[in-house]
Amino acid sequence: MNTVRKAFSRRHIWKTALIAVLIVVFLRLGVWQLSRLEERKAANAVLAAQLAQPAFSVNGLVNSAEWETLADRAVTATGTYDFANQLVLVQQRAQSQLGVHLVTPLQLDGSDAIMLVDRGWVPTVEAAPESIAQFDEPGLVTVTGTLQASERLPSTARTDFDSAEFERDVFQINIPRLQRQMPYDLLPVFLLQAPDADQGPLDQPFRQEPVVDLSNGPHLSYALQWFSFSIIALIFYLGYLQRYG
Repeated sequence: MNTVRKAFSRRHIWKTALIAVLIVVFLRLGVWQLSRLEERKAANAVLAAQLAQPAFSVNGLVNSAEWETLADRAVTATGTYDFANQLVLVQQRAQSQLGVHLVTPLQLDGSDAIMLVDRGWVPTVEAAPESIAQFDEPGLVTVTGTLQASERLPSTARTDFDSAEFERDVFQINIPRLQRQMPYDLLPVFLLQAPDADQGPLDQPFRQEPVVDLSNGPHLSYALQWFSFSIIALIFYLGYLQRYG
């Protein structure tokens, strides 16, 4: 009781108020991290449900207005590639070396819909204009893979990519940006092609399954840290009052 009286005395009341505010902030941050944890769990549940769905053909969905809701679904797509407007996603690493991903527009068979397809990785030296045609797949093809949402530009990304002039080398599959240089409308998702069952480690284009993170992240540990900080602040202040009050 003596410590409590000291805490609310005229001499220490402003310190008590400051510590109280600090503890409330710590507690609020802990609660916020717990809410982030619940959001992460809910998002993981949706992602797991998407991944568990069987593959289906997107050729029958060319008029669908819900393409973004199909992200992370396994699909097949049948169509014809447009190599004249092929892009290369630069600064991509695989097989212990730097390279690019071939990103090619695919016109879905039976419609005018165009979807970008990430066809896999090749070494930078093989992506030169004079040699990249060796990876062309002419004619009607059927591609199996996973639908991916348009990538978001980071805050540090270049901002001068606004013209309609075609640029082959890109740093991200950001569909609204890429749309500006394409002669046709792109679907709002792209297809990450899956590796073939018999793909060897040196086959090119080299393809990998998408990396999926279904962990709960660091939110629980962060919440416990903030709650610990609030307890430490209270213990420290009570000790201060007992010693110097």
